[in-house]
Amino acid sequence: MLMIVDVPVEVSRRINWAFFFILSAVTVLAWVATLSPKMGSAMMVDLDALSVNQASNYVVAWGVMMAAMMLPSAMPMILLYGILRQKQAKLGQKGLSPFIFALVYIIVWLATGIPIYLVNVSIGLLERAYTAFSAAAPYLLGASFVLAGLFQFSDFKKKCLKVCQTPFQFLMGHWYTGYTGSLRLSFEHALYCVGCCWALMGIMALLGSMSLRWLLLITVAVFIEKIMPRGQWYANSIGVVLIALGLVIGFRPDLISIIQGPPMPMEHAQSSLTIPLCAPDAPKLK
Repeated sequence: MLMIVDVPVEVSRRINWAFFFILSAVTVLAWVATLSPKMGSAMMVDLDALSVNQASNYVVAWGVMMAAMMLPSAMPMILLYGILRQKQAKLGQKGLSPFIFALVYIIVWLATGIPIYLVNVSIGLLERAYTAFSAAAPYLLGASFVLAGLFQFSDFKKKCLKVCQTPFQFLMGHWYTGYTGSLRLSFEHALYCVGCCWALMGIMALLGSMSLRWLLLITVAVFIEKIMPRGQWYANSIGVVLIALGLVIGFRPDLISIIQGPPMPMEHAQSSLTIPLCAPDAPKLK
């Protein structure tokens, strides 16, 4: 039986298993798409071919990758909504389908790709235009790791993580009726989800959006801190690791390529493709 963290046993027994398997299938498909060479190419920024089409491809690829990463940890909330929505429907009350409820999460995750793309383009242009910025990039990356690690200990992180860990409590305190109410509910919780993980998303955008190693590591990190007991302890531990890695990068920027790991498979690569905040001596893509 699937257990949801703060949900009474009698409620968790009512899980719609068909819906569970559909969500699982969507997650698997998102992973398959994320690992495809075409997706890897879409996640790279070509500074010589900036366009709306490139930006759109990047944002869509980012959204698919976020779905692969985040759906497993969001599934308890979505499944629980499905249980309560089923009961609501029996009482003749209106509300969003669980499928639309889940889609709102994916749209919110996809939307985070817009600022991520703009930041990546800005970093690439700054590195190209200013030698000093390019030389400082590894140290900025190290500082980003340290800041992401410190965020893991912040009150804001603790608040968002608590909401993600206790979906039943959130639903009991924020249940809204009607279609707009359900939409508001899903949107609010999706924002908490982003608030909880935005620092890890940022690290992946700066270093790991093209790295299978970091994609897997951050997926596991998000899952264990949201789903496993003692989630805050895991969050703090992740923070310590990020701070340590940031210090390592600051003192040994030549190790960035080792920390980053092998890139995602790509259909093609050009010399104008940019890897955000990589070491100046990192291998050039050709």
